[in-house]
Amino acid sequence: MISFQQFLDHLRYEKRSSEHTVRAYEVDLRQFAEYMEQAFGYSSLAEVDKTDIRTWILTMLEDSNISPRSVNRKLSTLRDFIRFEKQAGRLQHDPMSGIQGPKFRERS
Repeated sequence: MISFQQFLDHLRYEKRSSEHTVRAYEVDLRQFAEYMEQAFGYSSLAEVDKTDIRTWILTMLEDSNISPRSVNRKLSTLRDFIRFEKQAGRLQHDPMSGIQGPKFRERS
């Protein structure tokens, strides 16, 4: 399973994010890691590429019926996690490069 505990500790202790924010990030990252493991057998973030992330987005939108706004929040979480891993030197490539979230209409 993809490990993200150091990132959550960074949010909690260094960025001093609220516990609600940390829990939301944890849920998003667990869902991502579980999907990558179940769909592709990945146990490391280094195995993930753009196509895998796009597949995850489509699965959330079509099969899980998650709103585009929620998908974008999950992608933002993943983008922050990948940035953290790259800065720590644990990841060489950025699988989020070029990934855009789904469009959604603003509420009136």
